[in-house]
Amino acid sequence: MNRITDRICKGLGWSGEEKVTPHGFRTSIAAILDERRNISLDAIKYLLGHRNQENIHYYLRRDQRKINQLRQELTKIEEELDSSLHNDIMVKNNNVMNSLEEGSSIAKEVMFSSITEDVLIKLLESYPKLA
Repeated sequence: MNRITDRICKGLGWSGEEKVTPHGFRTSIAAILDERRNISLDAIKYLLGHRNQENIHYYLRRDQRKINQLRQELTKIEEELDSSLHNDIMVKNNNVMNSLEEGSSIAKEVMFSSITEDVLIKLLESYPKLA
């Protein structure tokens, strides 16, 4: 089997970390059957020729899959929070800009104390009269 997989890898131009081994195929098939096809562990164990249920966990990366799912969901939450905070800042800045146009000195103090330098630069570019 090693020679066959070596020839396949050579034909595909795979080397180093891209190279696949028979054991790698077994691991990939077991993971696909478990994660995507929801095949029972007993059936996968039978396919791989293992008697002991514990040996199958070397082939399945269930914890890594859960960690990846959690990372994806946490990233989505972060993006939603960033978007929400950005929208809140823009609303506040628009309110402050409206007050500034009316000449309120309190609004100026609020604006300059609550925004970041990047936002301030963008505001000055958009509203040169503020300078």
